[in-house]
Amino acid sequence: MIVEISEWIVGAWYISAPMVVLTVLFAIIMWGVFYQSYKSKSTLEEYKHPGTLIEVNGRKMHLYFSGQGSQTVVMDSALGSSCLDWSWIQPKIASVAKVVTYDRAGYGWSEPSKNPRTSEEIVEELRELLVIARIPPPYILVGHSFGGLSMRLFQQKYPDEVSGLVLVDSTPENLFGTLPPDYMKKLSMEKRMIKAAKLLAPFGLLRLFKMPMGNLILPEEQKEAARQLGYQTCAYTTAYRELLSMDKSMQQVSLLKGKQPLTIPVYVISRGEFQQGSLTEETILAVNQNWNKLQSEIAHTSSKHKHLIANESGHFIHCEKPEMVAELILTMIKEMEKDLLREDAK
Repeated sequence: MIVEISEWIVGAWYISAPMVVLTVLFAIIMWGVFYQSYKSKSTLEEYKHPGTLIEVNGRKMHLYFSGQGSQTVVMDSALGSSCLDWSWIQPKIASVAKVVTYDRAGYGWSEPSKNPRTSEEIVEELRELLVIARIPPPYILVGHSFGGLSMRLFQQKYPDEVSGLVLVDSTPENLFGTLPPDYMKKLSMEKRMIKAAKLLAPFGLLRLFKMPMGNLILPEEQKEAARQLGYQTCAYTTAYRELLSMDKSMQQVSLLKGKQPLTIPVYVISRGEFQQGSLTEETILAVNQNWNKLQSEIAHTSSKHKHLIANESGHFIHCEKPEMVAELILTMIKEMEKDLLREDAK
């Protein structure tokens, strides 16, 4: 009898043990989903937006306006980043001009969008946002990385509304066909990592392992807000959707690129360093030379151009070398002020 009971207990354990493990695992997953959802909502309440929430096409977008002056500067960020990326720059420019930073749909304090995440869609959303906020053109457009690609498209679609372009390590529209195979493999790996992040984010795992989306090279008072906003599920999803649409965004810029040089000033600042990682020195040298060439080509789309290279800086130049980027924007503003004075003198 005792033997039979023992055998029954052992048999029951073999049957129920997997169920116990699955039940515990399911409970952990559901707790992660609940915690991620709760923290995402509480973050928006705990970290108040610095600007204004404006309804655009049925959803709220965050715009931060500061400064005063005759020029209006509008800034757009890299893939995965919020308006906080411009925290080093905005106060410096606001001392002499009106400055607008904003969160693209799905980042920072802006609600996500179901619309395509191409540059064309982003340009239309930004333009509508500026119209509703009653911030009239002309604009000096400043864009970093993917934001630079979109700002170039804005100028192409609405040339009469743009007085100048400042591009910070902007994504070239012909980038992918020019990179060494080893570096393309690196970019493919990064794309898979962002896809994995998108899939894991709803379960709170990236929050658990402290892997926020976006840049944290920020002033101390902005870092925690940027970190918590970077844990939002929609930030990972939006970054992946923008990445999936990158080829189409590049095509949109290529199709509208004019054959004649622009007559507005185009100032370009590009990085001086690429992280080597597991890549060979030859590959990094080739990537660096090619990147500088592409950045120079972007600058030369205008007859009034400048191209600076930020030595000892990586991709986030406006955070690593903010004085250099601010000075470049201020130089453009000063040149435009001089042009206005000359016109008034006539």
